[in-house]
Amino acid sequence: MIKEIKYNGYTAVPSDYECPDGDLALATGVLPEDGTLKPVLEAGQLAILPAGYRIVFIHANTSGMKHYIILNTANAKFYWLDASVIDDAQAHPVPAATISSALVSLVNFGYPYQYNSINAVGNTLMIMDDVGIHHFLWKGSSYTNLGIHLPELPISFGLNCTMERSTLQGRIFAPAIPVSEAENGLTNDNKDLYTNEILGNVNKFIREQANRTGKFMYPFLVRYAYRLYDETLTMHSAPILMVASSDVSPIVAVNGTIVMDGKVQSIAYYVAAMLSQLKYRVIRNYDILSLQGWSDIVKSVDIFISAPIYTYNQSGYIEKMYVDYDNAYQDSFTIAEINDGEHEYKKRYAGAMYRALYGTLDDVVPIPSFSAEAVKGKIRDCHDFYLLTSVKVDNLTTSWTTISLEEDYLDSLQAREVMTDDYDSHDKLVPEYSYNYNSRLNIANITKDLFSGFTPAAMMPYAHINGYDSDWTAYVHIKEDYKEYVVKSDTSVLMTDSPVLMLYYPNPNAYKITLDNGITKREYPLEKHDFLRGAFFFQGWDDLRVVVYNTPTESVDKKVTMPNKIYTSEVNNPYLFLASGVNTVGIGSVKGMAAVVSALSERNFGKGSLFVFTSDGVWVMDMRQDGIFIYSHPTARDIVTNPESITSVDKAILYASQRGIMMLTDTSNRCISEELEAYDSFSVNGLPPVAETAAQNKVLQLAGVTADETTIVPWHTFLQGCRMLYDYTGQRIIVYNPSKSYAYVYSLKDNKWGMTPSAIKSGFNSYPDALVNSQGDGSIILEDWSNPNAQEERDGLIITRPLKLDYPDAMKTVRTVIQRGKFTSGNVQQILWGSRDLIHWYLVGSSTYHRMYGLSGTPYKYFRLGLPVSLAEGESLYGCTVEYEIKDTNKLR
Repeated sequence: MIKEIKYNGYTAVPSDYECPDGDLALATGVLPEDGTLKPVLEAGQLAILPAGYRIVFIHANTSGMKHYIILNTANAKFYWLDASVIDDAQAHPVPAATISSALVSLVNFGYPYQYNSINAVGNTLMIMDDVGIHHFLWKGSSYTNLGIHLPELPISFGLNCTMERSTLQGRIFAPAIPVSEAENGLTNDNKDLYTNEILGNVNKFIREQANRTGKFMYPFLVRYAYRLYDETLTMHSAPILMVASSDVSPIVAVNGTIVMDGKVQSIAYYVAAMLSQLKYRVIRNYDILSLQGWSDIVKSVDIFISAPIYTYNQSGYIEKMYVDYDNAYQDSFTIAEINDGEHEYKKRYAGAMYRALYGTLDDVVPIPSFSAEAVKGKIRDCHDFYLLTSVKVDNLTTSWTTISLEEDYLDSLQAREVMTDDYDSHDKLVPEYSYNYNSRLNIANITKDLFSGFTPAAMMPYAHINGYDSDWTAYVHIKEDYKEYVVKSDTSVLMTDSPVLMLYYPNPNAYKITLDNGITKREYPLEKHDFLRGAFFFQGWDDLRVVVYNTPTESVDKKVTMPNKIYTSEVNNPYLFLASGVNTVGIGSVKGMAAVVSALSERNFGKGSLFVFTSDGVWVMDMRQDGIFIYSHPTARDIVTNPESITSVDKAILYASQRGIMMLTDTSNRCISEELEAYDSFSVNGLPPVAETAAQNKVLQLAGVTADETTIVPWHTFLQGCRMLYDYTGQRIIVYNPSKSYAYVYSLKDNKWGMTPSAIKSGFNSYPDALVNSQGDGSIILEDWSNPNAQEERDGLIITRPLKLDYPDAMKTVRTVIQRGKFTSGNVQQILWGSRDLIHWYLVGSSTYHRMYGLSGTPYKYFRLGLPVSLAEGESLYGCTVEYEIKDTNKLR
């Protein structure tokens, strides 16, 4: 009888008794593709790396820059290598000496060292470890090590105040107003006339003496932030309450009244006010130097202010003509310096300043004002800040600098740029995983190292009296994630009895702050701000304090774990993560992320879905129009067992799970390795030798492969440490385990499995190429699996699963076996084994040629073929023709 058998590829199910003839138990070096077994050619060798070195990342950008990032595993030192050293070489592999001489040092972290992830956005390379995100900026010829986090820049703000008044104003009343009415309450008609008269001059004074000249008359809040290279803002400061005046302003000082016959005939008055200019200085020169190291990232420090918080009610009415200033009027104060040569910043009262300059201050016109509670509410709710000025990083100084404004700048303040809100930018983020997609950095499974807090001098207006300074430290108490933390700020110098009016910490979970100035410890409650992402203290103009006696203990562990959070950066800006880019996925921990490189379906085209692999399944996140991902829904229950196995291919994502290799698409999540999963370990050493005197591994010697390359462990054992490589050119997936000497190869075109010898130790980002570090003789070799070595034949070994030849229970004698395909004569050899129980196997015959004739002897129920092959590019093996005889068909065996 004659049977034509086509080789189907490597399979493990169903059982050996049921499997079709042509299924393969071992197919190393070949892959079923296009209907035949094709050789998996050896990867092209590009370079031999110096001993102990391996490539971990490729940093490339749109301008053509391309660098190999290389790690010396012996001392944890990173290097970079211009890719042209390898890519443009005339001959490969490039020798280790050439590579060694071209390496440029990047950073030395110190051994032992383990990094979590390496990624890049634009010119910024990021190495992420348990300390944080280390940023390296490519500047045209070298990398600059920026560090882990943008440095803090504590700035102190103060006011320089002068008392100024208008020219003498006057009003003649016709008819005259009775004194009793002037002192006790004006009639409605007189109230209208008097209000229009006085407030017209008051508004004119505010407009001409304050706003147009860039001076401040009312309390306001000041805040600053870093302006980055893409015009975004980050590292926002605390809002600092600047007390230009604490109560109604300006003063309308009565200079005299003419009274005749009990009636006020006329009144003369001045409009006066404390007018201030805003000054700033960086507290420490060290902080300026630190920020200058980031000058390629930070363009400027931008200062923003709120609109003035009016204490004067422009829509109100004057109820009385005049009142006594000391008895019936709250004296307004500022915290400022005056030009008296003392250079002291302290509370200055309007009445005292007026009298010092202009003499007596008795009666004043009581202009309408907002209540203390209303003013307090405005301050508490204040959240809009407008651009005041930008300071280049190189122009920062520790000397007091007055902010001079253009004429009318304050009049058009609310037409200026509005400050964005901040989101945890002072906290240090330590991610375990990162993924770059659409020029945005996505980080996940994050530990947040809490910000130590603003130093007191950067939260309060500057106050200083000669000889009365002390060191202040702030302790902030935070309750987050069911734990309590205490963080401690840097120390700064302020007046010992500085008025504490407003405090802030950029986390709404902060609930208390303790100030320690070396003399007393004061405790202030914090509450969540309704409009800013933070907690603050403000209870009015009185310095309310609770004195405590114990210094808080700073927490040793200030890390908050966020295992199911994903932070997405701004586009082309890996330094900024806004609140809009923060998402919570599932209830477990994020293990990995991946996106497809083309549309999953017509209905999904352009949506840019991101698949998130967590400890509780796979979730899909959709993209908004602005490029930010939003939480969507779970899409699969399977859990990735090895995040390093996650691999994006066209229209799908592959990953290893407990079920096997999963292929995730828009509409399905299916296992593509089911035929491999029920197969126990297989070793060619379980088969008898080729000749009676031959060594046990004679089959392997014929095939040119090693025992390790053909000793197959159970599939799930292999999966536990597997990783994947996508050969875009060949449309193949290489599933390798660094601890094994073989890899599985999956054809995306035919959906079939093969195997190949493998020395791959690690892969790295190289799409559309498929580059890996492979173990050589004592060194690592850079190989390209997408560009195989077409000059070399691939040695391989094919062993079929048991052939039943259509009669699984009948005894048979094979007479002839001929291998069919396209190959050079002598490139396919044959070995035939027989068995009666699928357990014990016996040598039937062998041939160094693809034809095997004249076989005879003991009959068997089952047969295996072993085919040592050496196939070149373009060669293939299709199947075989078997001639056999059935023995004793009339007996049940």
